[in-house]
Amino acid sequence: MTQTTNITEIQGIFHEVGLTEENSFRNPESIKQELVTKLITEVYNNGCIEFTKQYDGDSNAITYRARMFVTPDSICRILKKEYNATVRN
Repeated sequence: MTQTTNITEIQGIFHEVGLTEENSFRNPESIKQELVTKLITEVYNNGCIEFTKQYDGDSNAITYRARMFVTPDSICRILKKEYNATVRN
């Protein structure tokens, strides 16, 4: 008997920036930077970033790496559509 486990979990994280009269002059790039900073902080806090450490005995150096898996928006739309269809059934 073969057992399969679905290890894919779709989780959406979003943040928003509201503009008022006082800050409506903000540069769109600074708004994007703020949103990215908030998103990556949330991703980090949720443990979605993998950290590794590799020791190179020849050079006596240590290499640290961080990685996470991301998907382009076009693929996210397909995944969300499939996920919603599965949840409804």
